Amino acid sequence: METIVEAGAILGSAAGVEEKAAEILMVIRRFIPWDAAVLSSMTGTGEPSWRIAGHGVSERAAAGFDQSSVENVAQFDYSARNGGAHTLDSMPGSWELPLIKDVLVPEGFNQVIGSTVQTRDRRITGMINLCFADARDVRGEHLLLINRMRLMLGGLTDPWRAPLRAVGSYSGRRAAIVLPDGDTRAVPESGAGEWLVPHGALSREIAALAAIRELPAFFWWQDPDARFHRVVTARVPGAIVAVETQPPLPCGLTAREVEVLRLLVRGHTDEQIAYRLVLSLASVAGNVRTIFAKLRVRGLAGAVTKAAAMGLVPHG
Repeated sequence: METIVEAGAILGSAAGVEEKAAEILMVIRRFIPWDAAVLSSMTGTGEPSWRIAGHGVSERAAAGFDQSSVENVAQFDYSARNGGAHTLDSMPGSWELPLIKDVLVPEGFNQVIGSTVQTRDRRITGMINLCFADARDVRGEHLLLINRMRLMLGGLTDPWRAPLRAVGSYSGRRAAIVLPDGDTRAVPESGAGEWLVPHGALSREIAALAAIRELPAFFWWQDPDARFHRVVTARVPGAIVAVETQPPLPCGLTAREVEVLRLLVRGHTDEQIAYRLVLSLASVAGNVRTIFAKLRVRGLAGAVTKAAAMGLVPHG
């Protein structure tokens, strides 16, 4: 109980994530005499996990733990399904894993307590692994303690914590986690809406943009029906958190004026814009004058600067 209380106090402190994680591992060590320990965070998107705290492990062993959720899928799935701490003896196939037989055992470790950690809404957000030189140091009450701490640590290791907090500030939001191939994952307590669906038009565009450049914090996207949507993005390891809303366009611009503006700032002439949008030259000229007036700029240079600042030309 003392370990639980002290860990709770650390979690409630103002320290950073890595500092909290390191302190909690040392608190656990007072009750569980581990010789090496790793606390990792993971997105659950197929990417390796990454350490937020570790003690006593070699770089080779640490890298093996980072890859374990990807390379040792059967053992990871077993841990996730059965929920709770396991030793190498209780998890099928563990002793034959390259990480164990080729790395940990030669380095002098003969037992491991491992467990996924998760949030209260049952999202798996990381792993904790405690290594022992002497297998006799592991006792049943050690597994019980780690089981009790799984939910406590889930929020600490949650890689979506900051993005999801940002998502919560948007009313009427539609949100999703977009993977590199355009597939998506659900954001807790948010619907995806029409466009942030697996391999949907917006999901594919976000994935394509993220693959070639740093995504802006927000941009305006035009759907196939010519409606504009404001898209806010936040990069996390292996994915993009995207939030889509449909507020009015900035500065009172119309959808047609934004279409003209986008072509204008990309260097198209009035004739080219007229051809692309099936407009008369007079209509294009009138739109350009109106755009400059609404943006309160005197010419193209000012329009380019304003358009970029407002996220109207995300493709550069």
